[in-house]
Order: sequence, then structure tokens, then C-alpha cells
Amino acid sequence: MEDALKTSGAKDGFEQKGGDYYQSGMDTIAIEKVGAEPLKAKLAKIDAIKDTKEMMNFLAEENVKGEGDLLAMYVAGDEKNSTQNIASFYQTALTLPEKGYYTRADSATAAARTALTSYAEKLFTLTGSDAATAAKNAKTVLALETEIAKSHRTPAEQRDPQKNYNKMSLAVLDAQRPNIGWSNFFSKMNVKVDSVNIGQPGYYTALNQLLISQPVDAWKTKLKFDYIFSNAGLLSKNFRDAAFAYNQKFSGQKKESDRWKKMVSRTNNALVE
Repeated sequence: MEDALKTSGAKDGFEQKGGDYYQSGMDTIAIEKVGAEPLKAKLAKIDAIKDTKEMMNFLAEENVKGEGDLLAMYVAGDEKNSTQNIASFYQTALTLPEKGYYTRADSATAAARTALTSYAEKLFTLTGSDAATAAKNAKTVLALETEIAKSHRTPAEQRDPQKNYNKMSLAVLDAQRPNIGWSNFFSKMNVKVDSVNIGQPGYYTALNQLLISQPVDAWKTKLKFDYIFSNAGLLSKNFRDAAFAYNQKFSGQKKESDRWKKMVSRTNNALVE
């Protein structure tokens, strides 16, 4: 990576890309200077959403860039027909590790929920919300995720490969869960499918209902939180410190990794091909 920096800014090439990418994460002066600014355009786009249909269209467009939310998909071999690949969807949309964290009453999981709301409040504050709005938004995120968690399978339930195989046609999917906008999703992705696998159908059935039973403003609050949450570790020190403090409660990590180590890993993951 240090050698690649020497070609940074040169004519397009593999080393130049690696050098530019690595340098973008090592330039802490520039990162501190912009603060939360890199998030603002997309946060404004989320704010402008007027209804559920617009929201799902927005998410479909984001999925094209690998930045979607609420829908989690990968492509792999069909487990019952290895000559074909299939688009497979799985349950998602929770910040805490699994559904039990939203329902159990013991002190450890209650503390995890408190950590989530405190962290959400901090992130909303760092992106410009006043204290009262940030606190309200944090409670909204936890309340909505608690509803979503009811539809999730437990980790033990997810170990059954037969239950995780639920192949169905796109037509059936559209008919059974119309609020998600499946055809629009695949159209935006420029992907043609006849069938898909829904690993945990309960989540997508619940999502279909929650999209209309929960206020669109609550969904927008969650989308904004998810976006800030997923990028906090890439931003200025106040975001990174808050992210580390939150993650530390689950990882037990004593201190942050050196920045150069994280950037070597990120460059390798992003540009491995």
C-alpha cells in the first residue's frame, strides 16, 4: 500500500486505484475537515421521500450500488438444482445481533438495547439533530426494530436448511407481498428472474405489512440511522469513537486497530479482484 501511494493520482491502473483508495482512508486531515458532510446528500434524499412506494423505489435504486436496506439478497447455486444460480433473500433490518436482544428481559440484553438507543441518539446528534429530536429518533429506531424482530427466526431455527429453502415464482411473490415492489426491484437491478428463494419468508411477510402499518416517517428515521450507522467508522473521529464504544460492548475489543491495518483490510476487501 505504501508503494502504491507513489502512483496515486497517476493514469488509471491497478496500483493507482489501490494507492488512491488507501490514501483516501489515511488522509485524516481531510476526513476531519468534512465531518458529516459526505452523508448529507443521501440523508436529504431520504427526507424527501413522501410515501412507501417512493421509499421502496429509492431502496431498489440503492441496491444497484450495493447500498440497499430492508432487502437482503445474494446469488448462489440453487440448493435443489445445482445447474442453476438463484437469487436468495434472507431476513435483515436488525441492528442488534439477533431477535432475542429485542425480547429478553435479562440485564445484559436490556443493557444492549440501551446501548443501541444511546448510540443512535449520538449519531443523530452528530449529523445535526437537536437533542430532543435525536432522542425521539433513537426510540423510533428501537421500536420499529422490535416489531421487525418478531418476524425473525432465531439462530437455532436458521440451522435447518429445509426451512431455509422456499422457492417461489416472482408472480407469486408479487401477489403475496405487493408492498415490497419485487418486479420494480429486479427491474432497477436489471436482473431477470423467474423464481427466487426466500430463506425466511416470515420476515418478508411481516415487512410487507409493516410498510403500510408503520408511519413512513418512522421508516425514514430507520433508513437514516442505518445509513449513518453503516458509515460511521469511515467518518471523523467523533463518529469513529462513538462507533468503537458501541461495538466494544459486543466485541470486547480493548483498543482500536491501527488505522493503516484497517485501511489495508478495507482496500483488500474493496479492490480484491
